[in-house]
Amino acid sequence: MTTPLLIPAAAIEPVATAMAGCATRGWGTGPKTLAPMTQDEVDNVRAGRHSCFDRVVFDINGPVRVAYTVRYVPAVLSDGVGTPIRVTGGAVLAVGVHAPDSGAASGGHQPTHKPWTCGQTLINTPGWQGVRQVRFAGEFEGYSQYAVGTRARLPFRVTTWTSSGYTHVIIDIAHR
Repeated sequence: MTTPLLIPAAAIEPVATAMAGCATRGWGTGPKTLAPMTQDEVDNVRAGRHSCFDRVVFDINGPVRVAYTVRYVPAVLSDGVGTPIRVTGGAVLAVGVHAPDSGAASGGHQPTHKPWTCGQTLINTPGWQGVRQVRFAGEFEGYSQYAVGTRARLPFRVTTWTSSGYTHVIIDIAHR
């Protein structure tokens, strides 16, 4: 199984940096979506800390445009069964990446990645200011679902970026 990459705090700008210079204007708590769907797989989920926000990145095996849906919800329900996926934090983002889990497919950049199980904790960051936890909520017909626990209902933005044969769906969650 692939171990999510947690970037050590010492390798990134200190969180104590003054928030006054944070460029989070225009971020919000409303839903954010982008289409279309791809058949390239989600290979990895990782997180990093920055001075003004925490970041969760979904790595897609292919240089393609990837659709997503990200929104705050009362609870994320597992795909197929509909049971709530509990996450640590005061609020939860439902993250839908319109790409299958690579463990369920043939592989790709990470052919040893085993399928994640519904409810599996992928990232645990209890001391972070924005992100608290990321759990897998299932994959159905090429649509992967995740629950991202946040400290509170914080502003966020979603962007995509392509490099080295991967597309990255990037969610930045403001510290305040």
